[in-house]
Amino acid sequence: MKDLKIAIIGAGWYGCHLALFFKKKGFNVNLFEKNDEIFSEASFNNQNRLHLGFHYPRSHKTRNQSKRGSRLFYLYYPDLIKNIDLSLYAIAKNSSIIDLDTYKAIMRSSELLFEDVSSSIPLMLRNIEGVLDTNEKVINSIAAKKFFLNELQDIIIKNSELKQKDIYKLRDEGFQVIDCTWNKIFRNDSFVYESTIIFKCKNKYEINFGLTIMDGLFPSVYPIDDKFSTLSDV
Repeated sequence: MKDLKIAIIGAGWYGCHLALFFKKKGFNVNLFEKNDEIFSEASFNNQNRLHLGFHYPRSHKTRNQSKRGSRLFYLYYPDLIKNIDLSLYAIAKNSSIIDLDTYKAIMRSSELLFEDVSSSIPLMLRNIEGVLDTNEKVINSIAAKKFFLNELQDIIIKNSELKQKDIYKLRDEGFQVIDCTWNKIFRNDSFVYESTIIFKCKNKYEINFGLTIMDGLFPSVYPIDDKFSTLSDV
């Protein structure tokens, strides 16, 4: 099995994680990236929140997936995690699908820890029923990019945009091919995509915080570093 040849297409989080996993197992791995840098698309230009499950009050399955994913990330990449001062979830007054008490009950049912800081929040918020401080952290995408560049530099093939015919050729040459491009090579009509708009904003406050308004359109502010945050909406 160690003679197995693996071609991974796309050097974002999925591609780099799998490439490192198979490389450590001793397999022959090639990692193809169409751009001149790894982590050049959504894996870097994202909120990079390390989800615990607070984002998903309407899906017990997704909350459990988030909790498990967080535990595994701590196991594999503890040095790529950053703390933030406050990781807040606020419930919009009147317009939320789920009220504050229901939201808290759901999170307790999933054994997620939080503190109700509605009466002591150091930010000026209006039209809010309540605010919870959670322990969610942020993935350090800059450190992640440097880490994978160092670990995978001998197997990354940059500026290599593969088409369907290239995939078939790799298969003919005996490669097992893993598509990590979010279905950009082979069309898959079973997937539905949502548009997301993200702005990069200069931080106004000295405190390093993330804020998500529940439960509807999920507008979020989340820190990139000490100077900048993202403002996003799905």
